[in-house]
Amino acid sequence: VFVPQLVGNLTGCDGLFPKSLAFNFGFLLARPAAWYFLHDVDMLVPASFFSKVTLRLKDSRTNWFQPFTAIMDTTVDTEAFYKTHGQSAKLPALELVPYIGLHGVNLGGSVVTRRSVFQAIGGYDPEWFFGWASEDIFFVQKLRFLYGMGLAEQRSHNTIYHLKHENQKLKGFFNRAGVHLIETFKELDPSQGREFTEFRSQLLSLDSSNRDACVKYPDP
Repeated sequence: VFVPQLVGNLTGCDGLFPKSLAFNFGFLLARPAAWYFLHDVDMLVPASFFSKVTLRLKDSRTNWFQPFTAIMDTTVDTEAFYKTHGQSAKLPALELVPYIGLHGVNLGGSVVTRRSVFQAIGGYDPEWFFGWASEDIFFVQKLRFLYGMGLAEQRSHNTIYHLKHENQKLKGFFNRAGVHLIETFKELDPSQGREFTEFRSQLLSLDSSNRDACVKYPDP
């Protein structure tokens, strides 16, 4: 388990948590593994979650998948609750409603990919997605472009639970950049799409080379 915590204003966008950059750093700095589980910290999972995910990992045909069939949203803003009542306060019973993602698309929050797949699509795109929002949509969009739906559509039968929080406030360019990339990518022909993902993959490879030169892992 690797939890990157980035400190400071690395995105130039009001100090928002740079999620895309954090996931890429996690990929680059953690000990290399066969599979990567990219999961938002505000998504709670049931007790049986990991046993079901593990079964999917044993299928050699699987390149990537989303380990849930549904996301439920809490109606209580848990972030605001703890700010008001303190971190040790007990949450009231949470009413659950179906979660509707950004643009009405429920794609993010939890994705599992092979290391080679993460590398092939170039990871996340922090140059275009600031803070957290539609970076998940574009990440899955690239996965579907290179690998199709395949077994990814046969999601693990899990329900995960999203802790409601205040939406980030992106303005101007910071709000438009990622949405523009998503819409533009949809219009690319296959050769243009491959050119984009190959370029992103090359950038991630350069970063990986820098990591290998600087990071020494202890013997297990």
